[in-house]
Amino acid sequence: MTSQGTEGRVRAAFRSLGIDMTGEASEDSRREREFKGSANELEITVLLETPDHGTHIEALARRNFASWDREYAERPVARIVGR
Repeated sequence: MTSQGTEGRVRAAFRSLGIDMTGEASEDSRREREFKGSANELEITVLLETPDHGTHIEALARRNFASWDREYAERPVARIVGR
């Protein structure tokens, strides 16, 4: 999956899950991308790392400084990879 294709899937996953996109950033010539959003009192972050082959996807869902929702974080990843 190309980086551009993966970015489109992140945006589609956010839309389908009702996550409001609040920001995005890139580093290292777009090899590292970060997408931020919010939904249901959660701050969601999806990280894309594109090494030489493939794309590594990681998602975090944080309720507050000390509370995370691991189950919710799996939802955007499942939508992005098509599960």
